[in-house]
Amino acid sequence: MGNGVTPNDPGDADAGANQLQNFPVLTPAPGGAGLTVALNSRSTDSPFRIELFSNAACDPSGHGEGERLLQVIENVSLDSSGNFARTIALPSGRFFTATATDRNGNTSEFSACAGAAPPFEAFIVNSTSDRPDRTTGDGRCDTGETIGGRAECTLRAAIQEANSKSGTDVIRFNIAGMVPHRIQPGSPLPIVTDPVTIDGSSQPGFDTAPVVELNGLEAGSQASGLEVAAGNSTIKGLIISQFKVHGILIRGSGANRIVNNLIGTDSSVSRVIGNVHSGIAVSESANNIIGGEPVDGNVIAGNGNDAITEGFAAGIFIAGTNAKKNVIAGNAILANVRGIFIIDASGTTIGGETIQRANAIRFNVREGIVISGAAVSNSILVNSISDNGALGIDLAGDGPEGIDLRDADTGPNGLQNAAEIYSATATASGDTSRVRMRLRSAKNETFTVRFFTGTTPDPSGYGEGDTFVLTRNVTTSDSGYGPTSFVSPVKLGKFLSCTVTDAQGNTSEFSAAAPIKLDSDGDSVSDEEENLNGGDANGDFTPDRLQPNVQPLTTSSGRRVAIEVSQESVLTNASTYLAALAGATLFEGQFGRPLGFYELFARFTVGAKSPFQVMGGSTTVTLFVPPELKFTSYLNYGPTPDNPTPHFYQFMFDGKTGAEFKTGRILLHLVDGQRGDHDLAANGEITTLGGPVIGMPNRFFIPLYRSDPSTFTGYAVSNFSARDANIQFTALDFDGIALSTLNNPSSFLLKPGNQLALLGRQVFSDDYLDPQRETTLSVPEQEVAG
Repeated sequence: MGNGVTPNDPGDADAGANQLQNFPVLTPAPGGAGLTVALNSRSTDSPFRIELFSNAACDPSGHGEGERLLQVIENVSLDSSGNFARTIALPSGRFFTATATDRNGNTSEFSACAGAAPPFEAFIVNSTSDRPDRTTGDGRCDTGETIGGRAECTLRAAIQEANSKSGTDVIRFNIAGMVPHRIQPGSPLPIVTDPVTIDGSSQPGFDTAPVVELNGLEAGSQASGLEVAAGNSTIKGLIISQFKVHGILIRGSGANRIVNNLIGTDSSVSRVIGNVHSGIAVSESANNIIGGEPVDGNVIAGNGNDAITEGFAAGIFIAGTNAKKNVIAGNAILANVRGIFIIDASGTTIGGETIQRANAIRFNVREGIVISGAAVSNSILVNSISDNGALGIDLAGDGPEGIDLRDADTGPNGLQNAAEIYSATATASGDTSRVRMRLRSAKNETFTVRFFTGTTPDPSGYGEGDTFVLTRNVTTSDSGYGPTSFVSPVKLGKFLSCTVTDAQGNTSEFSAAAPIKLDSDGDSVSDEEENLNGGDANGDFTPDRLQPNVQPLTTSSGRRVAIEVSQESVLTNASTYLAALAGATLFEGQFGRPLGFYELFARFTVGAKSPFQVMGGSTTVTLFVPPELKFTSYLNYGPTPDNPTPHFYQFMFDGKTGAEFKTGRILLHLVDGQRGDHDLAANGEITTLGGPVIGMPNRFFIPLYRSDPSTFTGYAVSNFSARDANIQFTALDFDGIALSTLNNPSSFLLKPGNQLALLGRQVFSDDYLDPQRETTLSVPEQEVAG
């Protein structure tokens, strides 16, 4: 408690941090039966809680730590002298520690480290025969035969003796001869009814792969390789194959571990000789661990019969409402009829938060993972899932689930909605890459989205997920929508998919696979989409060309912009300024855009979607523009209620109609038949013509047409300031040098509120207007817009 180990004191009368609570004392039990756990403390602080831990080695202090929680002893009452003692059964081969916590929550330091006594030697299997034990219950594994001058101990006999002896036992192997060693039972082996560790890795010759094979060819039609009905058991380091039912069946009591086995293959892992139903089946049993850390993973391959469509056909099969909180991590689950099949079981964890605990679920004949029945809160985390015959993840086993509004449907894993990946782009170098997606699910909740890449999408178009990329949290709004956009390390030549997991641990199926497309200019819109005259200018993660209420436009400089109306409206006849100005007749001749207009000078029509037009209705139209542009005004062209002659007028928001400027957006508030509607008629249709105006921090360069001087382009300039404005026009040649001609430059005084509309030939003399020369016109900074 800050000063090294604090020794126990009689009666635990001292005081200090956490009351200097005494720790338990652990001693090996007589006869190797386990450990005796003793505690001396204050009886008035009962009941206590004692937690027991296993460790690979003792701490240098000799007092713990606590690597793995093994057992909890609740409601420990001390006698009148303040003492408690109990003998418990624990597996051997590890070191143990314990802590004590009083009823007030004061926890002790770790106890001194204690080792369990070794098991009785009779539990060492030294024969591959199938003979039973001669005298079950005598504590000796002995078939009555001898091997090398010693009593023969078979696996069958060892299980019989372990079942008859209380406490956790260990069965090890030491079989003479060349590896692998094949044990071929002639009938089902005894069901494990008392905790045991069957450790095939103890066999000499075991390096990183098992060399003891349990083969079921002669065991009968109802045999599983090992059936475990006792909890707290471990099956480790075996080859288990060719049984007519399961390789391993776990039922009833839980907290079992299945580690380092080859289930369904031979010792070389090159030949698939699976079990008929499942490699591992868990029935109504909780808290079991299949695999775990990378060194604990099993290879589970070739199990299941494809003709068994709804039974136990899978690499791993977990069933029953009591089969809760099982863990499947770090395994290779390959070429089974299905990878993992879960029915009615909840709280399963498949994979982990890091790639080190991922399962490789590949090449299975049908689905990679199926969640069905009443199964909920099954979390499919980081795994490598690819090349399966059907979906990588299938909720309900019926193919891809639809995406319903606010995810209101129910079923396996709540039929959690998958996400929608709208685009995944990357530059050729991979320096810039971006993903855009949307999640539609329950409102105001935070979801964990895991992204994966692969080289070949599933034939269904949904997933799978070969290589884990990254995790993002997405929070939905009041409407249940959760869009997001982010930079990710995705590369060209692959596709992207993702899973969604809610706060209760329900994981979705894979999203539809999205190809990672080339984005040469790094603007997050693929070259392909840009070539389709669309992209996503309104930034809603759906290509604009796919939305009837959105019109993508290309401006004169090639920028992508968009006009968007509400879903209830129809947008038609949208065009940028060159076409839009065709009907403008401020003066004779061709007409270029008014000075100061941004490239988006557009005409468009908004109508009601309903066949019954809404007369006099209002709407708001959004113009999406580059966010770096700062506009000072918006000008419309057309008649107004006080002036029926088409003209330019300022169209700023007056509380009812007009333009509002936001970053990257312009909101146009329009009312059918009022200011802004070109026909001023309440006829259920609004046509407007205009555009935003940029202030003049620099000169503007405006092209002049190659044409006859009599039809030379004209210009209109309006002064919206409160004082006089001096306007200067300068004609330039191709090199930007002022032309030497009469009236160049030309100056004009423009009074507040007035407009100047002139043809080019009225500004300059005609003698410089060479139709073979294209020139530009510039205007220096002024307090005007036009």
